[in-house]
Amino acid sequence: MNTKDILQRCKQLVRKRWYSKYTIATVCFLVWVVFFDKFNYATHQKLSDSISKLEQEKITIIDKKKETAKQLQDVELHKERYAREKYYMHKPNEEILVINPEE
Repeated sequence: MNTKDILQRCKQLVRKRWYSKYTIATVCFLVWVVFFDKFNYATHQKLSDSISKLEQEKITIIDKKKETAKQLQDVELHKERYAREKYYMHKPNEEILVINPEE
């Protein structure tokens, strides 16, 4: 047998294997799963992107929650100072001067 015969025989085997019912069924199944299934590749990617966005949002919300808890603790400890600064409350016979740095 020469190399030409060996190559022809290999081509025939590949063709036979390629056109076998199992190979065709496997290829059809893979195409169906990747493109046409309910949870296809595009849907999977969209869901992965939304999960990563939600995880980032969760991290920012946790950070804001910690900051708010710190502010609440500060307000609880210094109620008078908070009331004077935010609501311009004052004691009787006391004057308040409000200075706006913007003007």
